[in-house]
Amino acid sequence: MKKPDFRGKTTVIVCHDAMFGPPHELRDFLLSRRIKTLVFIGHRNRSMEDNSVRSSYREWYESGRMIKKSTAPTTSFLPEAIAYGIDSIVTLYWTLSVPGKIDYYIGLGNLNAFNGLFLRMAGKINQCIYYVIDYIPRRFSHALMNALYHRLDYWCAVFCDATWNYAPQMIVARTSRWKRIFPNQKVTPNGVRVRYDREKPKRLSLNEVMYLGSIVEGQGIQLVIEALQYIIPAVPSVHFSLIGKGPYRKSLEHMIKEKNLEKHVTFIGYIEDPDTTDKRVAKAALGIASYTPTNTVVTHTEPGKIKRYFACGLPVIMTDVGSIAEESFQTGCSLIVPYDKRCLARAVVSLLKNKKKMEIMRKNALAFAKKYRWDHIFTDAFRGLL
Repeated sequence: MKKPDFRGKTTVIVCHDAMFGPPHELRDFLLSRRIKTLVFIGHRNRSMEDNSVRSSYREWYESGRMIKKSTAPTTSFLPEAIAYGIDSIVTLYWTLSVPGKIDYYIGLGNLNAFNGLFLRMAGKINQCIYYVIDYIPRRFSHALMNALYHRLDYWCAVFCDATWNYAPQMIVARTSRWKRIFPNQKVTPNGVRVRYDREKPKRLSLNEVMYLGSIVEGQGIQLVIEALQYIIPAVPSVHFSLIGKGPYRKSLEHMIKEKNLEKHVTFIGYIEDPDTTDKRVAKAALGIASYTPTNTVVTHTEPGKIKRYFACGLPVIMTDVGSIAEESFQTGCSLIVPYDKRCLARAVVSLLKNKKKMEIMRKNALAFAKKYRWDHIFTDAFRGLL
């Protein structure tokens, strides 16, 4: 695959930030491709109460080197609608301060992409790209806010030069909602950084089950805790480790204490550096993605943690979360289970007690992940735009 040439180009990326993810991977991809000027704007993601990103910030890079970092005053004390409005003003101000014309403006989320359409109308940018990570049918509880959310998505999908959808389900859902075909749609799936030192970690915890992600109810973490009572008799040394943060942690800690499982569960917490995170994940025996049946978010996107488990060499036990579940099962690196504690327990025990099968699945997981390297995904995404 021919590598795109970004020399002499200027790009602005705008996102609502909480933790390292696709916008940062895109930033690093462009910096590695010798882009001339890159401006990265991150606003506070208000869907996470314990978000360490407290205010909007801007990183300015020239020829791969950061030359300036700016921070805006915090808006966390303001009503959500007003705070989003201020985010837009900050985006417009910081983008207009970039000298000359901008080749690519990439807005993650419909509000950020919509701001890009204004800038394109003003002649400031050449191409506006709408990068959709989450498509949520009921994003807001307030009907008017939810209607505005979908209207912005509609306008962006119609008028942006390209729409990068995280999963094909997003295109289907949007088409179904508006009863029309949208132009310039592309599936730009979740990717991974494949690090070859993950293939043979120095120390492997043979009975450690790993969870990586936000500590929220819809992730189905509670099912794993409930399943432990059926796993422990068969695998007494089993240990469930969690990397991440979120508001559901206290409820889970109470459940763990009630069931006397403190010896078998550890909250590692959130690890900011992605390399450190992956090194820790790679030491576990297997990964868990037991989403609840009521989690409507994963039905319209692709869960990011699953491919990341694979990139760390972990087989995954998951509930049925769409095409990634079936594809990885057919490749021999995952097991699909219903949302049931006994079924989950049987699957965990079947792997932990069969080390030979685990080793085969570990090799399959790494091979599967290599198909989804970020550099391949972004190279394909920019095809037709350069």
